[in-house]
Amino acid sequence: MQRLLACLSQAGFASYPAFMRHALSEETAARAAQVSTQAAPAEMGRIRQGLSEVIADQQVMVGDFERLRILPTNMRILASRLEPSGGPVGAISDIYLMISSDIFAKVGAFALGEGALCQRMSERFEQAAFLMTCAALQAEVAAQARVEAATGALAGSGFEAEAEVACLADLGLQYHKIAAAALDEAMALAGTIHDASQDLRRAMLSLETITVMGRVESARIGAAGLRINDTINQLHNGNVVIGKRLSNMNDLARTLTSGMRQIQDVYLHAGPDPRPARG
Repeated sequence: MQRLLACLSQAGFASYPAFMRHALSEETAARAAQVSTQAAPAEMGRIRQGLSEVIADQQVMVGDFERLRILPTNMRILASRLEPSGGPVGAISDIYLMISSDIFAKVGAFALGEGALCQRMSERFEQAAFLMTCAALQAEVAAQARVEAATGALAGSGFEAEAEVACLADLGLQYHKIAAAALDEAMALAGTIHDASQDLRRAMLSLETITVMGRVESARIGAAGLRINDTINQLHNGNVVIGKRLSNMNDLARTLTSGMRQIQDVYLHAGPDPRPARG
């Protein structure tokens, strides 16, 4: 079992249930294409791709911040060797370190652990997709049972079509309700990711302002400040990379919200087939 879980992890699945949900959805999509049903909206594939991208961006961004955090300390060490002229640069590096530590704490709440927003959004969407798929398959089974009961094909089989179809309809309604709630939560999380990435982008602008101050002070020192300026360039480049990544996550969150709303409008609002058995 451990080997199986390890293989699934390498393939990008967080757990065996996550793999099962994906496998069922893919199988249903392939089947829907063959029999021309609408059991698996094409939008689901695009959403899954977007979810993979936003989770990957989130993970890389954490690494970007980790690499960035050591640079102010390096700048402080270099500035200390140039005292007293390096004093202002040292103070600037301390300010950068303080603010970046606060931002990294926000990134941790945003991207790490059980509270990771992107992972939670993915889990809720996959839950909704799985239950929608189950409900669609149950509706097909119920419809077929109605046909067979109406034509007398089940006569003498002992199969209680009315009771079975009623049970399937009840389960379908339950799945529909849970799927709708899960999709609502996934959309809410996408909105939270959008807002959080916007807030982090604004915070990154404050760090860029500090790097400009550091650049001015290192230039004032003259040739002795060249090494400090190299570190400041690394800070600037890191800020730019993280800013672009946050912008991409912001765009992805907006796209995901739009895609999930389409599924909500096309699939969930239609609801499961509640008709009782006939015949």
